[in-house]
Amino acid sequence: ATATHGKLYAFTFTSIGYPVASVTRTGTVRGLVYLRLGNGTGILAGIPTTVGTYVLTITAQNAIGSATQTFTLKVS
Repeated sequence: ATATHGKLYAFTFTSIGYPVASVTRTGTVRGLVYLRLGNGTGILAGIPTTVGTYVLTITAQNAIGSATQTFTLKVS
C-alpha cells in the first residue's frame, strides 16, 4: 500500500470467522494510529509524518487459532 506524507490515510483490516477474531498489529508508522474496532476489524489511520517504507504484521486471533499477514506501507 502507498500513503502520501502529510495527507490523510486510512486502511481497514478485516477478518472473518467464528468466534469473532481480535485483530492486532506490530510495527508503527509515525503519525498513524491503529484502532481495534472489536468486531473482527481494525483500522490504521492518520497523517503520516515520516517518509519511508514500513512493515506491519497483522494478526487475527480467536479461540480456534490465528492467522498472520505482513503488510508493507510506503510513505512518499
